[in-house]
Formats: sequence, structure tokens, C-alpha cells
Amino acid sequence: MRNKTKKGFTLIELLVVISIIALLLSVMMPALTKAKEQAESVVCRSNLKQWGLCFAMYVVDNEEKFTLSFDPARGWISYFDWIGMMEPYFQDEDLFTCPSAEKYDLTGGVVMSGIEVKYSTTNDAWWYKPTSMNEPDFVGSYGMNSWVQSVTGTPQYGDESWYFEKSTSSTGTPLSQVPLFGDCMWIGGFPGWPTETANVPSLFEDNFGAITQQMNRYAIKRHNKGINMVFLDQSVRGVDVKELWGLKWNKVYETKNDYTDPTYQWPDWIN
Repeated sequence: MRNKTKKGFTLIELLVVISIIALLLSVMMPALTKAKEQAESVVCRSNLKQWGLCFAMYVVDNEEKFTLSFDPARGWISYFDWIGMMEPYFQDEDLFTCPSAEKYDLTGGVVMSGIEVKYSTTNDAWWYKPTSMNEPDFVGSYGMNSWVQSVTGTPQYGDESWYFEKSTSSTGTPLSQVPLFGDCMWIGGFPGWPTETANVPSLFEDNFGAITQQMNRYAIKRHNKGINMVFLDQSVRGVDVKELWGLKWNKVYETKNDYTDPTYQWPDWIN
């Protein structure tokens, strides 16, 4: 009887199999990456929907008034007051951070008026730590529209009539066009709030520049071509970077340009 011998793969056959696997992976990876990005965007929008509900519950419990605006008498620390005001309405601190926002080493911040802060300049999360107060660190990647706040004393920016101070003060304005909260490089468009004088930056690197660049804190491409936002009507949707200049940021805001105008020359980094 002839002995049967086991036949293995030849080197060429192995190389063919490996090549096929590599080809399949190269075809699948873009689809998997896109699926991951879409999943992260869905989670982000879910976070924002919950934030919208948190703000709505706060308004119901506080005579229809929105959270308090920046208080010049208290300085920088009052920029973060909305976090404390919202604390009774959320339990999961993960709601502060979009899953698409990159995390980094939370060290080496800048101390300003008793607060150690680290800004985001690309797609990182921001963080702050009160150095003179017994409060925890906060890490986040969302920022609020500070025109949607109740004014305390003399407004730091603009006139009191510009603010959406109460849920009933937006009469005549489409609530679906008034930003409340969304993806942002900082806790909001600070310092200063978005106005029609906010220029469109020619370079992305200018986005965290001068005080007149308040709008640019939101001008990032975290989700495809823009960011996710929740609006005063509780709707949540994606906002193209170009559309930021077409939203109703405050009661007297007039769009700087029509973002749908094909003749407007947008900088290359936005297109």
C-alpha cells in the first residue's frame, strides 16, 4: 500500500492568500472608518439631545429663564457657571465630550484668574480646573451659545436686548435657527460671543486667535464638513462650517453673508 502524504500550501499559494486578504482589508477599511465616524456622530447627537433636555428642565425650574451669563464682577470663573447650574440635570460626565474629539494629556494648562485651562486648537477636548476652589476638573468638547443666557448686571458683550434671556424672549425668531449647544473648541465662543463682525478666517490656524474671532471656536470639521448642534427648538442636526455664519446667534444678529451664495469666496480650508 502506498503511503499517503499530507500536502501543504506552497509559498506561492500562501502569498496569493495573503494578497487577497490584504486586498479585502484595503477595500473594507474605508467603509469601516466611515461607519465608525457615523456611529460617533450618532452618539454625539444623542449627547446633544440630552443636553437640550437638561437646559429645558433648567428653564422649567427657573421661571423660564436660561442660565446666567458672564458676570464681570466675578471674572473668568463665571464663564463656567453654566456647568454648575446644569449639574442637577445630568449624571454622566461623558455627556461633556463628543466621541470624535481627541483626548490628550491634561497637564500644562494656563492659569487665569484662579482657573487652570487648556484650550483646544484642533479637534481636542478642552479642560479646566479651578486652582483655588474645591471643585473637580471638567473635560469637554462642547460649547454653548452665550447669547442664550440671562444677563446679570451690565452685559460683558453687546446689549441686554441682544440676549435670549427667557424661553419666551425669542418670539419672531425661528427657534430651529438659534444655536444652543454644540461641538466647540472651548466652552463657548469666549471671550466674546458670535456676532456678525466675526470674520471668516483665511487659515484654520487662526480659529483660536483674536477676540473678534468668536465664531471660529465652532468652525471645525469634527463630523464630515462641520459640527453637530442642538437648537432652541430641541432639534439636533449637523451644521456645515459655512452655515455657522447663517445662524441666528442673537436677537439682532444679521448674517454676514449668505452661506448658500455660490459667488462667495470661502477659504480653501473650509471648502
